[in-house]
Amino acid sequence: MTNIDALDPDTDEDLPVGGNSSGTLSEQIVARVRDALFAGRLKPGDVLGTGKDLAARFDASYEEATVSAAE
Repeated sequence: MTNIDALDPDTDEDLPVGGNSSGTLSEQIVARVRDALFAGRLKPGDVLGTGKDLAARFDASYEEATVSAAE
């Protein structure tokens, strides 16, 4: 079982699309994971799923999601 549902892509702080944001999409996904950790929605060691799962969750490319997972 994964905890990917703790990463809500539909919050008030939506991930911006395109070049009108600070940081790359993968950096923003990393920030969302970090925020979920600090908010207690994720715990260290929780499984987020595969890169494919993250890509689908954030409507990102597989490459963007796997770079995020590696960080």
